[in-house]
Formats: sequence, C-alpha cells, structure tokens
Amino acid sequence: MQLHSGRCAVRDVAPTYFRLCSSVFILLWCISLSTCGGNGAGNGGNPPPGGNGTVVLFAEDQPSGNALTFRLTVDSIVLTSSAGATVTALASTEKRELEWRSRTLAPTVIKVATIPAATYTSVALTVEAPSTMLFDSASGTISETSIPVQTSTVSLPLNLTVNPGDVAGLRLDLNLRDSVQTDSTGALLFNPHFQAITVSFSTGGIPGYVDGVPAVVTNVNLSNNQFTVTLPGFVSLQPIQGPSLTVQSDSSTRFETISSLADLTPGNTLELDAQLQSSGNFLAQVIKRDTVLPGQKIWGMVIARSPASGSATSFTMLVQDADPVPTAIGFMFSFNIDASTHFRVSTEDLPLASFPNLNFDPQTLRVGQFLYAVDRQDGTGAADSITLDEISMVGQVGPSVGTSNFDFVPDGNFFAANGLGQFSVTVTSATELESMPSGLSNLNANQSIVSVRGVLVFQSGSGVLVAKRVRLLQP
Repeated sequence: MQLHSGRCAVRDVAPTYFRLCSSVFILLWCISLSTCGGNGAGNGGNPPPGGNGTVVLFAEDQPSGNALTFRLTVDSIVLTSSAGATVTALASTEKRELEWRSRTLAPTVIKVATIPAATYTSVALTVEAPSTMLFDSASGTISETSIPVQTSTVSLPLNLTVNPGDVAGLRLDLNLRDSVQTDSTGALLFNPHFQAITVSFSTGGIPGYVDGVPAVVTNVNLSNNQFTVTLPGFVSLQPIQGPSLTVQSDSSTRFETISSLADLTPGNTLELDAQLQSSGNFLAQVIKRDTVLPGQKIWGMVIARSPASGSATSFTMLVQDADPVPTAIGFMFSFNIDASTHFRVSTEDLPLASFPNLNFDPQTLRVGQFLYAVDRQDGTGAADSITLDEISMVGQVGPSVGTSNFDFVPDGNFFAANGLGQFSVTVTSATELESMPSGLSNLNANQSIVSVRGVLVFQSGSGVLVAKRVRLLQP
C-alpha cells in the first residue's frame, strides 16, 4: 500500500463508494426523530420566562468506509426561538475543527454555551470545506483532498426548551455518507446533512455523553470528588483551548492505569467517558489517565507496519487526535518499536477472561487497529507506550448471526485490502445495543446495516471486535 500525504486529484478517488445508501439513513432519521420526544430537560414546552440557561452542544458522526479521517470546521451555530429571536451559541471567533470520523458512536462536546431561556425551534450550522484522507482501492493509496461545499449553512428543525438556570443538551449528528456525494463527472461535493437530536435526562431518553474523548486536567477537587478538564482543539493546525467540563466521580466510576482521583494532577492527559447530568456536570463512567510523559501523544488507526508480518519494528498511524497538535495532524505519524516499548490493551470494555489467547505485542499489532501511542522523546523515534484502543465502523452483517456474536463486513475497501474484509463482532453483557430491543435476533444475515464500536483484537490470526456499542441502522 502506498502512502501519500499530499492532496489527491479527484480521479484518484474511487468514484462509487460515496453513492448514497438512502434507505439506511431515511430509517436512521426516522428512528432518531421518534426517540427525541419526552418530558425531560431540554425538550419542548411553552417558552420560559426571562433569564439564562445552559446548552451543551455535542457532535457525533455516521462515517463512510473509505473516508479514513474527516476534518470539518463548524464556523458558527445559531439558534432561533419560537418568538423569532436569534441567539449565537457558537460564534465565528470560536469556530471548532473536529475529526468527525473518530466520533462514530462516541460524541464529543463542541461548546458549553450560556444562552437566554427560551424554546428554540431551529438551529443553523455554518461549516467550512472539509478535508479528508481517502483510501483509493484502485491504486492502494491514501491521500488527502479538500471537498468543495455546495451549501455552507444548513438549518435544522428543533424542539429545545432552555429553562432559566437549567441545563439542556443538543447533539449534532453528521451523516457523512449522505453529506459527501459525486457529481456527473465523479467529482466529490460536500452538502452537509446533520440531525439535531435533543438530549433528555428522563429514563429512556436520548443521553448526552462523551466517549473516549482526550482531555487535559486543569483542576482536582478531592473533597467533592470532582475535577475539571479542557478538551484540546485546533483550527488550521493552530492549537486552541476547547470547552471546559466539570466531571464528577462516584462509586461506579471505573479507573484505568490509576486507582482514584487522587492520582490525577493538573496537566495530566486522560481519556474520558462521561454522561451529562441535569446539574451541568458530567458523571464519569471511565477515567483512563494516559502517560504523564511530555511526549507527543497520538490517537489513530494503523495504516502500515514494518515488516509486513512477524515482529513489527515500526508502524505508521493516520492521525485522528493528538496532544500537542503536530504539524501533520490528519496525515501520518510514524513510531519505532524497541525492547523498551510498553504494550497494553484498554480493558474498559474488553472482558479479558473471554479471550485467553489474546496477545497485543509487536507480533500481533495489525493494520486496521486503533491505537493510542506516546513518543518517548529520547531521539530514537520510539513509542514509549502503545495502547490498543476502541475503533468505530459501519458495515453489513455477514452470513452468521449467533446469540453473542455476528459476522461483520466493514464499509469501504481499506479493511478488505488489508485482510479484514470480514471478521467477527462479539457482544458481552456490557455491550450497549441501540435500536435492537430483541438483541442480536434483530439482525438479518447478509442484510442488516450496523455501526459498531469496540476493541479489535486477534485470536489465532483472526480478527474479533469486542463491542462496546452496536447501533442498528437498517434491519
């Protein structure tokens, strides 16, 4: 497989992979709309009296297989109330660039905004031309391209009530499959397709959460079991400080690599799973502190290893998140492996007892896995630590569906070109099944379309994705 970090011409892109699967996403739209109602905070009602409230703006994506990264800048977000007043929730001076591909089934926060209490009936998003790293199956190359925007501003219907002193949540869900299209010449065009999904704090409502989000600790308050973090960001490769979140822990919070909040200090980088509460704080489900070394930290997918088989001595990642932001974000970053490199598996959602043959080491590091790697900064270019982390994909259910596993064929050509055209997805008691009231029996072999998020491991050379979350898109 050849790697290119420069821009690619339109002819380098397989012209058919972006064709619409409209029935899938019409169904997804209907499912989302049917579950957005209810009486929890943030849902419809009469316009409240004056004062201010808070709205937390989340971002999530529905990806397309050959788009291995997708960087899109949100320039502004403007809400319109039932009275016709417009309120800017995200100003153009605060614009946020996000890597949306890694946010599949794993939302992050764009902004925590203080806005006038009101019932809001529409939201308008303005975006810039996206940049994506595409895999071209014909040439076996990965190249960057910018996609022209057909419509830079999209207006969405909304039913969001923000009460004085209260907190509401709004998830902006990008449908990448429908957003990127081809014209009559095969050239790519971007016409943004978003859904605005209201967060509810009622039982059974749509939760507002962040999942696997890199964050930097700014303060620790042990007496209240709280800490604050900022979510790092960037625009045009320039680092910016993203939103600040207050995070609460309780007896159910799970810790990885540390034992308690007492192990956190300001400046630590961590990965956070947490759910928004009606208080405005986030309740931590999982806190994983990453290495305290000052080296470059990279989250991304392995796109090459050397040698191709046997014990790897180096590997290349396609960057999806980084701290600090490197000059090659959205491109590639390479690490060497030596005898001092530490290998570990993120055990958050992986029941290791179910995988007695699991190994993650230089032998079993594979193209297609999602890693978190840290540069040792000793001049050797070696990774100090490599953690096998969660990856998200969309694809079709394969020929076999069991009681706790099913075959999965990922979208696009990249995985097939690297020996992962089909693998097994395993669900456990901890797996969250969305739009699947009867569990895996809702899946139809060789027909259903699902999105999955989990850890991709290898048993005896075969790929197995241990699922944290499975969402049914099309039965």
